[in-house]
Amino acid sequence: GSLNGNFKRGYCIGKNGYIHEQNPNHPLRDKKGRVLQHRRIVYDYLGYLPKNCVIHHIDHNKTNNNLENLSVLDQSSHIKEHDPLASRYNKKTNFKSAYKKPIPVLLFSSLNASA
Repeated sequence: GSLNGNFKRGYCIGKNGYIHEQNPNHPLRDKKGRVLQHRRIVYDYLGYLPKNCVIHHIDHNKTNNNLENLSVLDQSSHIKEHDPLASRYNKKTNFKSAYKKPIPVLLFSSLNASA
């Protein structure tokens, strides 16, 4: 399949570089019971994933899933984060303008409480 290695340890790194976990009971699981670890960590911390969000790795290391390294961005801001010249993508989201730059998830939950 699209994942290299195996799930003997409960996780593996996919060809896309993200860590996939075997977690058949998690709400974010796919049809094979796998969950992207960075999305699971944010979901478990916040209790939800914001609509139309992207979970961004602040240091751009796809395997560094420490909560301090993960931020919640809208799609347009995420594209700009990786390509500052990108202005071609503009999609309506439910994010306040303050979320246009990477905000660690630890701060997002308190800042978004009034959203």
